[in-house]
Amino acid sequence: MASHPDSSLAEPIPLPRRQDLRADLVWRCADCGYQRQSPERPERCPACSAGTERLEGKTSIEWRLLMRRRPAV
Repeated sequence: MASHPDSSLAEPIPLPRRQDLRADLVWRCADCGYQRQSPERPERCPACSAGTERLEGKTSIEWRLLMRRRPAV
């Protein structure tokens, strides 16, 4: 594959790292489905009082991608 004559145009565009998206974390409770957007993991679910180990954090983009992959019921 031939490279571009101007190598500065061929450099990849840097994508944001997951830690840079930390403010966009959405925590979802595995027990009741409650969702909260916060950079820090809540101590417990405010809806059902489940412990912190039941809260899963992903960016909103990651949650959307997961929802697209689920088969329709």
